[in-house]
Parts: sequence; structure tokens; C-alpha cells
Amino acid sequence: MIVIIILISIIYLYYQSAIPKLNRIEIKLNGEGLNLLQISDFHSNKKALKHSKELLLNAKRLELDIIVFTGDLISRTDRDFTTVEKLLSDLKNLNIPMVFVSGNHEIENLAYKKFMKLLSNYSVKILDDCMIKIKDYNLIGLSPKNRFHRLNEIEFDRDSKNIILSHIPTNVDLNNLEGESIILAGHTHGGQIRLPIIGQIFTPEQPLFGGYDKGLTNLTKSIKLYIDSGLGNSKLPIRICNRIQYTFIKIDG
Repeated sequence: MIVIIILISIIYLYYQSAIPKLNRIEIKLNGEGLNLLQISDFHSNKKALKHSKELLLNAKRLELDIIVFTGDLISRTDRDFTTVEKLLSDLKNLNIPMVFVSGNHEIENLAYKKFMKLLSNYSVKILDDCMIKIKDYNLIGLSPKNRFHRLNEIEFDRDSKNIILSHIPTNVDLNNLEGESIILAGHTHGGQIRLPIIGQIFTPEQPLFGGYDKGLTNLTKSIKLYIDSGLGNSKLPIRICNRIQYTFIKIDG
């Protein structure tokens, strides 16, 4: 019996930390329809890459307008980017625009410039602290270099609808947002280990057993926050009740 329990536990832990699932959310903004795929916190997860066939099939069939990476595609100690490069190569073949904002692991990686060059080689637009237009939305990227970023440092139409990419969910100054906005973030891994009913135990920069850790939240009447729990893991590669994921975001006008 003990052997069976151990075997089931090993299979469960592998399933949670290695086999990605597709999460879907739908957001209402007063603008044009937009389909996004959010990929966050990959952390060079070789096991997730091994099981990425369904991710690629979903990206192909979902009629995406853009793929957004919300940081930590690598870990701070990585020097070999082969795993991420394979993922980028597969996604580039789909001919879908891709944008990226840095996470804290990219910023802290000594090979940061090398990785930024790799992203550019695969036609990924780096959106750290700048803005582009997509349909009638401002797509704004915030770098985690400043722990609390002030949006007034970036030029954009304050009255327009905004899609803000910020690796750290608490890194956005809401006082400088006037139009309808959705913030897409990562960083928390959903706590990695979650308990039924209670939820996450510990999340970076959040209270114990609380705070913003995963999923969709209304911050104000006009500002929403969505945190993706990510495709990778921390140094402790264990997930419980919190399978690795990527998210299809459908914005309805």
C-alpha cells in the first residue's frame, strides 16, 4: 500500500509540474475584440517543453492576435538558453506577433544582454517601459527594474483602453490609469503549493495565505488584474493543486 501511495504521489507531482494546461478567461472592455495568449514564468522548464505540443496546437487554432510573455522565461542562474530557444523557435513558426516584458530573473541574470539579443533574433519585441498600439488598445510593458513603476514615465493616451504587461502584479501605479485597463502579470507561480479552500500558502511580496496570487481580480471599477500562475517552477519544482499553465485571454468589445 505504501508503495502504491508513493507511486501515485510521484505521478501526481510530475503531472502538476510538467504537463501544461490551457486556462481561458474572457474580459469585457469597450474596444475591439482581441485574442491574446499569455505565457509567464517558464523558467526554462525542460519538462514543460517536452509536453508543449498541445500548447503549440492551441496557439495555432485560437486565432490569436498576439502572444505576450510576462517575464521569467529564464531563471537568474541560466547561461544556456537552449530550452527557451526551442520554445521561441516553435512559436515563431506560427507567424503570430510576440512581445515580452522582463521579469526579475531576467534582470538579475548576468547574461541579460545575451538573452535580449536571443529574443530579438526570434522576432520578439521587447516592451520594457514602452508602449505600442494593437487595434485600439495601448499595449504597455513595465520593467521590474523599478519595484514600483510610475506610468507617468511612459507616453500614452491616458483616456484610451490599456493592456498592461507587468511581471510583478504589485508593480503598477494605479493613480496614473484613467481609461479601462487590464493588467497581465505573473511572478507568483500561484503560490506553487495550494490547499483546497484555503488557496496559496506563500507568494512573493504578498501576505501569508493572502494577497494577489492567481486569477482575475477587480482592483477598481475600471481596472482588472489577471495573474497567470506560469509554466515553470522555483528551485523547488513542486506544485500541488496548482498545475502549470498558459492562458488564452479573449477581450470582448
